[in-house]
Amino acid sequence: MSFGLLLIFLTSFAGRDDAGTVFKGAVQFNAGNFSLIKPGAYFYRYPHQLGLLSFERLVLYLIPLPVISVFYVLNLGMVIGMNYATWKITDELFTKPLVSRLAVIMSFGFLPLVFNIMFAYGLMYGLFFLVLPFSSFYVT
Repeated sequence: MSFGLLLIFLTSFAGRDDAGTVFKGAVQFNAGNFSLIKPGAYFYRYPHQLGLLSFERLVLYLIPLPVISVFYVLNLGMVIGMNYATWKITDELFTKPLVSRLAVIMSFGFLPLVFNIMFAYGLMYGLFFLVLPFSSFYVT
């Protein structure tokens, strides 16, 4: 967690590529500026981004800080939640503490999700909400 926070606060707070455009669009939409859906604008050309835009608008409504680092911290929380769910699932399935510890170490080591927290594009939310039902199913 400390590595993730260090990574967040020591890098730039600029959104890049599609993720940055969707974030800027969410800030603009929440301010009442809907110019990005006019013909020829970004969301007119890429309407598949409207779902992520709606999610980011909701997050920005709940946490009214128009900085993209809010989503980086949220991504970090999702990564920690995914690794916690991995630990609980393996603990329930195998009932061996060594296997559970190895699963968590391998998920941190070989699934470099911590480095993906700087890309606020919805990947972490999707993975977290995919793992969440499995962990609630296996953990009674």
